Amino acid sequence: MKQEIQKEEKSYTISWQQFRANYAALDILTNKGVPQQVHLSLLADGTWSTVVVVWITYYYKVGNSKAWSNEISFKTDCPAVTTHTFAVMGDMGTVIPAGYLVAKQIKEDHQVTPFSAVVHVGDISYAGTGSKDEIAEIWDIWGTQTSIVLSGIRTRSTLAQLDSVSNSLPALCQISSSIGHYRPHARIRASILR
Repeated sequence: MKQEIQKEEKSYTISWQQFRANYAALDILTNKGVPQQVHLSLLADGTWSTVVVVWITYYYKVGNSKAWSNEISFKTDCPAVTTHTFAVMGDMGTVIPAGYLVAKQIKEDHQVTPFSAVVHVGDISYAGTGSKDEIAEIWDIWGTQTSIVLSGIRTRSTLAQLDSVSNSLPALCQISSSIGHYRPHARIRASILR
């Protein structure tokens, strides 16, 4: 990770805080079908103490041993900024043209008043079949329609009831600025929280 202060960059460390014996455990699902979670913690001085950060650019990649996203970055807020605007979307499925119209409207609104982040609240693509198999074509349609919104905007996705019932957990694989490069069967969930 790199910290930017007045156009100077200083190196900091980001660590994996994990509760599994090895990293390979992050590629599997628990017995309840819930993906393993990866937690990132900032270590500014080598301790777990509270850190006050003025402005940091975080650089990260999402993936597993089979595929990695491109490097993605976002900046933390300047202390003077107190207003945040969020776009929330969910339960879009891949109905044409409704899903595209929702994504197009969010993009147009973002151009007028930029969002701090987009939150996808679940029932993601309806590509699940209730078994271990999924319908790749539906993931492709969903990826195409949401890339209008998700490219270049901070994104947070969550699962809803239909995602867990129909085995749509892979929807939370690679959330990146180029959403079309997701891997439907890469079972990893990424969360960047401040």
